[in-house]
Amino acid sequence: MNMRFWSSLVLSLLVVAGCGYVSWVPQSILPFDAHPATGSLMQVVITQSSVGLAMPPGLQSGDVVDIRAMSMRDRLLFDASGGAPPVGDSITLPVLRNAQVVTVTVPFVEDHKTGANLVIYIASIALTWLFAALGLLLLWRGQRQAAWAVCLWCLLNVFESVGTSVYVSEPLTGFIATITNYLLNVGTLIALYLLADDLTRIGPAYGPEQRAALAHSLRAFAGGRRLVAVVSVLDDKDAVGMLRELLPLCSEVVYTQSANPRALPAGTLESLSGQVGGPPARTVAEPRRALAAAREAAGPDGVAVATGSIYLIADLLRPEGARGRSML
Repeated sequence: MNMRFWSSLVLSLLVVAGCGYVSWVPQSILPFDAHPATGSLMQVVITQSSVGLAMPPGLQSGDVVDIRAMSMRDRLLFDASGGAPPVGDSITLPVLRNAQVVTVTVPFVEDHKTGANLVIYIASIALTWLFAALGLLLLWRGQRQAAWAVCLWCLLNVFESVGTSVYVSEPLTGFIATITNYLLNVGTLIALYLLADDLTRIGPAYGPEQRAALAHSLRAFAGGRRLVAVVSVLDDKDAVGMLRELLPLCSEVVYTQSANPRALPAGTLESLSGQVGGPPARTVAEPRRALAAAREAAGPDGVAVATGSIYLIADLLRPEGARGRSML
């Protein structure tokens, strides 16, 4: 087991632990509802809790809270953008009552999740586990480095949820977390777009420039992963030059023969590979089976590439059972 396995395992355990924490940690809530006051965006009217919580001592239904007179900490906790503090912690509300300002200290109580709060809570927990499952799936079965990016996003998203469920007495904590969450969402979309590419690369490599371009592309795409090539070459092409460019990048090569009559026998290519000094090689006569063998040899974390002849491409893309007709 290599470093990637252990790092993936540690990352997976962190994601699961974070999801478990978010799912089971007690949530706190203020024991009243608040609605914007008429004619003022910086004042709210206190009303009875919609989930049946008792009004805290010193506070009355209909009281008006002046948000401008609150401290930054209390503002953030009041609108829930600064995280959910532990049960028993409190905020101080400046209440306008009879043309006077009365300060009332209100403790946070445990949110037992009833009614609409329960539905929202279940939905948020389900989404957290869904995103985590997506990240773990891509981490263990994904074929590109973008899988790591998606799983890292899921991890950060989980810990952001953890962070907003733990009291942090830092101003602007909630705003920073919100902005970070938006940026992570954008990053996830980009990563998922990158993952949309097929992981089997198909293309010919005739001349020196094409061979060099293919080698450069494969080196960047494989990123150190196991690379297995399926190769078929016509008899009028520079098979030796092609193999010299391609073989140093490969962990294994599967030689096959396209349906074109001018295609070199797979055994001939295997012999040339031995002369060039290539990696382990084998022959599979039928192109589709050769590609299946290459995919199996590459493994879930590797890359299979088919190259050498446009006729090999045609054989692989042609519906199974159909016969090719064109020859150049």
